[in-house]
Amino acid sequence: LEKGYQLEHDEFWRHVRPILKDFRIGLACDGEPALLLANLFREAKLAFRASWGPWHAKKRAYFAAGDILGVNYLEDVFKVAGRDTPWKLKWVLNPGDTNDVEFETTILAMAILTVASREFAKIAAESDGQGSDSVDISADEVLGHIIT
Repeated sequence: LEKGYQLEHDEFWRHVRPILKDFRIGLACDGEPALLLANLFREAKLAFRASWGPWHAKKRAYFAAGDILGVNYLEDVFKVAGRDTPWKLKWVLNPGDTNDVEFETTILAMAILTVASREFAKIAAESDGQGSDSVDISADEVLGHIIT
């Protein structure tokens, strides 16, 4: 039974064009393995495409944010959070490892949202004439308060 299945299977695949004849080999990996594999595939005359993974994408995003927003905005935010020297600022604006920074930036974002929520609730209560315990606010209103 197994041999008959194998013969049918082989006969079927004999008429199917291999995918790699039409498409490049794609890999998501770290920089050095990508370079090594690219060289091996070039020697074998095979098409090859490497892409950085999520770690590299996050690192590029952090660097871009640091470069674009750092001087005008992020430095002031992180200085308030205790990063008051150039080296401490560089650690969060141009990180070596994004995992080191993610925890700190998450806590900082939560702190900003908490302060904004409390401030917006206070403003809403004062304009409403009621106590702050009875004011209903939404996340959308808080984000609007942060932006404006």
